[in-house]
Amino acid sequence: MKEERNGFTLIELLVVVLIIGILSAVALPQYTKAVEKSRAAEGITLCHTLFQAQQAYYMANGRYAEDLDELDVSLPGQSLNVNGVHSVDTKNFQCRAVGAGEDGPIRSNIAVCRRKVASAGAPAYALAYTTSGLQLTCFPNSDSPSGIEACKTITGKSAAPYVL
Repeated sequence: MKEERNGFTLIELLVVVLIIGILSAVALPQYTKAVEKSRAAEGITLCHTLFQAQQAYYMANGRYAEDLDELDVSLPGQSLNVNGVHSVDTKNFQCRAVGAGEDGPIRSNIAVCRRKVASAGAPAYALAYTTSGLQLTCFPNSDSPSGIEACKTITGKSAAPYVL
């Protein structure tokens, strides 16, 4: 008579661990993209609210506001002053209103929400409405490959400009 054995062999356990490892390797990048896309939704909402306030200000004054204090809008988050410019700081973004024509990497912008970089390797990008076409655009930092990848994920476009 044969003896009944209870339990699993080492080979069976190794095969199960290998399968779980392969599934995790496939699922983790997709999970990371989904998480960044959901974080970007916060920035898109904030930037769009800021853009609408800028449009209302422009209709009333003939120019875009250069500071959040000039706008009739209340954004969620901590209010702070960055280099003399009033900004709103949330968990994932730092948003501000900027008068069109500011010098810098993002030209002719009127509403900007920059992704806060919590750790090395985190995506660095900014969401901004510009006066050219009044479209929301994702601007990755040039030295951040993960920022470029995040803009591709957010917009669904593989090449710049990353217009939403």
